[in-house]
Amino acid sequence: MSFTSEIKKEICKEEIDAQMMKAQLCALFQMRASLHMNWQGMYLSFQTENATIAKHVFQIMKTLYDVDPRLSVLKKMKLKKNNIYRIQVFDKAHEILEDLQILTDSGLRYTPSVKMVRSEKMARAYLQGCFLASGSINSPKSSNYHLEMSSQEKDLTLSVQKLMQRFYLPAKVIERKSVYVVYIKAGDKIADFLRLCNASNALFEFEDSRIQRDFYNQITR
Repeated sequence: MSFTSEIKKEICKEEIDAQMMKAQLCALFQMRASLHMNWQGMYLSFQTENATIAKHVFQIMKTLYDVDPRLSVLKKMKLKKNNIYRIQVFDKAHEILEDLQILTDSGLRYTPSVKMVRSEKMARAYLQGCFLASGSINSPKSSNYHLEMSSQEKDLTLSVQKLMQRFYLPAKVIERKSVYVVYIKAGDKIADFLRLCNASNALFEFEDSRIQRDFYNQITR
C-alpha cells in the first residue's frame, strides 16, 4: 500500500460528526462527482479507484440522507487495469446537492460556500475531503517532499489554496495539462497538513523518516 493510500485509509477511519461528514462530502463531490440527466431526472455519479474511499462515501450518504446508492465496479482496460468504483445516486440528488450548498438558485457552485467552511472543524473536514478526492504525498523515504491536490476548476483550486493558508500552510497553485494543482514542498508544512487531517500514524512515519534523513545529512556534512 502506498503512503498516500495509508493516509486516506486513516482519514476514512476517523469518527466524525454529521457536519464534518457534510463538509467532506461537499469537497469529494466538488472535486470528483458529476451531475447527469436522464428520462428519470437528475442523478449523481462519483468515481474512485480507492475501495476504502468508495465505502466511505457510500456510508456517509446512507447516514446523512437515508438513500440507497448504486455501487458498481468497473475494470480499467488501460495501464494498471485497476478497479474503478462508481457510486450513483438516483434518489434525492437535487436535495443532497442543495443541502451541501453545491446547487443554488443560480446554478452549480464550484467552490465551497462560506457557511460550509466557516468553522475550523468544517474547514479541516473539507480539506480532508479534497485530499481523499485528489490528493497525494510522496513517500517519506523519497528525497523530495511533495503534497498536491488537483481539480479541473481553477476557482476551486484557488479556494483550496486559501483554506490551506488559513491554517498557515503556504500552498502554491500551478496549471498542469489543463488541470490546476495546489501543492506544498516544505517537509514541515506537509507534516502540519497530516496533523490537520488527524492522520497520526502517517504523521509519525513521515516525521521519523524526515528526522533520520536530516540526521544522516548532518553526518555527511
